[in-house]
Amino acid sequence: TYNGQLYALIIFRLSFGQTSELFRYENGKMVWVGKGTGLIGGSATNRNYWIGEFELGGSCFLTAGYLCEVTDFADPNSWKNVKLPKNERAADAFLRDGVAYILAYNYNYTTKMYNVAIYKSETCKEGSFTEVVSFDYEVHPSSFDWDGTYFYLGMGGNTAKPEKSGMMLRVNPAA
Repeated sequence: TYNGQLYALIIFRLSFGQTSELFRYENGKMVWVGKGTGLIGGSATNRNYWIGEFELGGSCFLTAGYLCEVTDFADPNSWKNVKLPKNERAADAFLRDGVAYILAYNYNYTTKMYNVAIYKSETCKEGSFTEVVSFDYEVHPSSFDWDGTYFYLGMGGNTAKPEKSGMMLRVNPAA
């Protein structure tokens, strides 16, 4: 939802390729808004391509492998990818008490580990992110939440390390 309106991204996979279409719920039905190709990236672990979503400062923020800021779903020119501090992939995000938390990761080809980081920001503007915690792990993060004391991270996906995929980690941000 953004500005009190519900949006849906529908991806049609066809024998000759795929198309991404964006819809908005109006007057009891879904109405086509336009192509949604610029609002997806990476691979989703389920059918919700926008794993993290929240409103902040008049913009809607979505995660789908990157952090995307949208001010008008009908205008692709208003869709902007926000660069994270180490140009990481954004796995998930949420807003608590006016502060955005972003779960991000990069793969280190030398160590064959993922560097996982959680950032916070009050604006989500480039250069405004502060690292809360970071660590290395064998598989990438997929989702997270926070209970006010600990972060809880869902880890993995399609991986060569199935014993680590599906793990839930409790992370102390003070550590």
